[in-house]
Amino acid sequence: MKRYNNSNLFFIFILSYNVNFFHFTNIPSLTWFTFALFVSITGMLGIIFNNRNYLTVLLNIELFLIGIGLFFIGISLYTFDVSGQVYALLLFGVAASESAIGLSLFISYFKLKSTITIEDEANEVLRGE
Repeated sequence: MKRYNNSNLFFIFILSYNVNFFHFTNIPSLTWFTFALFVSITGMLGIIFNNRNYLTVLLNIELFLIGIGLFFIGISLYTFDVSGQVYALLLFGVAASESAIGLSLFISYFKLKSTITIEDEANEVLRGE
């Protein structure tokens, strides 16, 4: 007969308790899709109704991409397929690189023009400058 000390019993209990306790599969898929829809619509409306600043447009594009990634994760959890999570991971990588490149362009544009407002750029284009 094998004897277990207290530390071994603790780890056996933790490992055999519930493997899916820390996973997000317990959240209903409707909740995933509702939250993803809310985040992506917020980003889309921010892009449409923003007319002041390039930086807020970039942040709203990031919100839109995060919403799409949440859709991928929700579909992946609904179908028990990991490919949606892989696509979401790739999408988040593309979104992070896009924001890094966009912010570097904004910094160089701000050094050149001393502003990053959309209205000033639109007025220059309309005047032909």
